[in-house]
Amino acid sequence: SNYTGLIRKYSGDLQTLVASTEFNEAGSTQDGVNGMVVAPSGSVYVVGTQSPGGNVNWSVREYDASLNQLSSTTYASASGSGNDTASAVALDPSGNVVVAGYEYFSPGGFKWTVRKYDADLGTVLAATNFVQPAGTYNQAAAVIVDGSGSIFVGGWADVGGTSDWFLVRYDGSLGEILSATSYGGPTDNGGSIHALAVDADGNVVVAGDETSAGNGPADWRVFKYDHTLAMRVDTAVHDGPVSEDDYPYALAVGAGGVTYVGGTETFVSGADVRSRVIRYACPESSSGPSGPSFST
Repeated sequence: SNYTGLIRKYSGDLQTLVASTEFNEAGSTQDGVNGMVVAPSGSVYVVGTQSPGGNVNWSVREYDASLNQLSSTTYASASGSGNDTASAVALDPSGNVVVAGYEYFSPGGFKWTVRKYDADLGTVLAATNFVQPAGTYNQAAAVIVDGSGSIFVGGWADVGGTSDWFLVRYDGSLGEILSATSYGGPTDNGGSIHALAVDADGNVVVAGDETSAGNGPADWRVFKYDHTLAMRVDTAVHDGPVSEDDYPYALAVGAGGVTYVGGTETFVSGADVRSRVIRYACPESSSGPSGPSFST
């Protein structure tokens, strides 16, 4: 299949298409968008993939508010072949662009990779990556930068055949890991982080999936950690109407710490999956969701 990256801008009430653009590099069949962020200046940074020559590389692009492309850069692993993917993007307090993803490494597998660019994407200011010593599949899926410049990256690492979620706090230069934590689910059968946010108090809110007890289906899990990742402040789990796979893919924290989590849930056994959004009045309260929930 051939894929084209597509970006569309709507009015605040979603009734009017304000601007639209797409990208499909010559000879590329895997152009796609995985994440974006809007700068205070109005610039839109978009990350994803492109595949010139058949190998998937990560792609970072800057557009103006009318979605005219201003700059771009790509990155390919040293192996020159494989699936290199930019998964998420965030801005630091100075307007620099932090991109998290993963890259292929020989003789097989992925290592998670984080790169910081200047605002016009012309200079790589810092970069880091890691591979779990006992594993081969390590992927960064989410990134957020707090007001102090600390960079939080979440994803998963494959340790002994089990994918555990990993959350790392780097300093602003990506030169030092300040703290880190992992989670393997209720019975250590694995899990993956998909989204991050920072609340007004500096706590880190994380949405991901976990393998339920007895090596069962995936449930979505939401944790809130303190700024140092030393303590989980709150937690919630969501298992849909039937005991099958449920995944959270996005979250946002609003005024008063209200947390919105969106994803998918299975609602007919073996058949149907639907979108699900849950509002937590108190972030990840162990008493479960409160207020309205929406299926869209």
